[in-house]
Amino acid sequence: WNYLPVYLSQWLRTSCGFSSTAALSLTALSKIVQLLTTFPVSLFGDRFGTISAMIFGNVASAALALPAFLLVLLAAGPSASAAGEPGAVEWPAQALAFVT
Repeated sequence: WNYLPVYLSQWLRTSCGFSSTAALSLTALSKIVQLLTTFPVSLFGDRFGTISAMIFGNVASAALALPAFLLVLLAAGPSASAAGEPGAVEWPAQALAFVT
């Protein structure tokens, strides 16, 4: 949990081709979103129960995971696709593999 920002910024640099500044900025943005959503989600869990909150969170995560993955790949641009390298897979194929 606490190592996610370090891992995420390294993954964005090495796998997606982001610069160090862009990777750290995106990681900081993800932590800010986490900070801003923790309180409302806690209120939702207190009001409607923890099971309802977990089910809603799982459904929302499943629905938003692929668009978020595609957004990161789209933001990385063509430099991250590793086109021309042997065994390189373009991002639509990566998205299809992610779904299946």
